[in-house]
Amino acid sequence: GDTGEKGDTGEQGVQGEKGDTGEKGDTGEQGVQGEKGDTGEKGVQGVQGETGPIGPQGEVGPEGPKGDKGEKGDKGDTGDAGADGAPGADGAPGPQGPQGPMGLQGPQGETGPQGPAGADGADGVSGYTLVTGTSGAASGDASKTVTVTCDSGKSVVFGGFTLPAPPSGGGANSTSVAVTNANISGGGSSYTVTASEEQNTPNGYSWNLQVTAVCVTALP
Repeated sequence: GDTGEKGDTGEQGVQGEKGDTGEKGDTGEQGVQGEKGDTGEKGVQGVQGETGPIGPQGEVGPEGPKGDKGEKGDKGDTGDAGADGAPGADGAPGPQGPQGPMGLQGPQGETGPQGPAGADGADGVSGYTLVTGTSGAASGDASKTVTVTCDSGKSVVFGGFTLPAPPSGGGANSTSVAVTNANISGGGSSYTVTASEEQNTPNGYSWNLQVTAVCVTALP
C-alpha cells in the first residue's frame, strides 16, 4: 500500500549486532549535532597536493613594533669621487709676512728718451776780479791788519792771505806769525785779515801781511 506518514523518533534502542551492509539508503535529514568526540590519532601524511593558484593581494596590515637595532654591517666599498663643488668665497687677507731677501739686481734698462729742457737757471756771477793789499813795508810791528775792498757793485766770494819770509836775516821764518782773524766785512764788499807775532818771535823780526780777495758782480 501507500507509505504512511513518518512516525516520531523512538528512543535509542540497544546496540544490536552489526548486520550486513545494506543498500545505500536515501540521504536522511540532518540529524542533531552530536557531542564533540575525542581527538583521533594522527593519520598518515597524505600525498602533497598540487599548488593552488595565488590568492588575491591582502590588505596592508598595521605597522608592527620597531625591531631591535641590528649589528653594524661591514664597511662598503669606496664610492666614485663626486663632482667638484662650486668655489667658496674668498677668505679674509692673512697677516703680512716677513720681508723676503733682496732679489738679484736686474739688467740695466734701455736709455729713456731725452727729457724736456729745464727752465733757465738764475743768472751766474760775472765781473770776476782779484783785489790784493799789503800791510806795507816789512816792519817789526807785533800785529798787522789788512782790509781789501771790491770795486763798487761787487762782492767778496773768497779770500786768502800770505805771510812772506822776512827780507833780512835774524834767524826767524814765517811760522813765527799766526793769523788771528779772517772774515768778510763791509757788508760783503771787503775782506779783512789780522795776523800777530807769536811769543817766541825773535826781537827785531820784520814781516808784512798780504791779503787777496776774489770779487764778482753782485746778483740783482
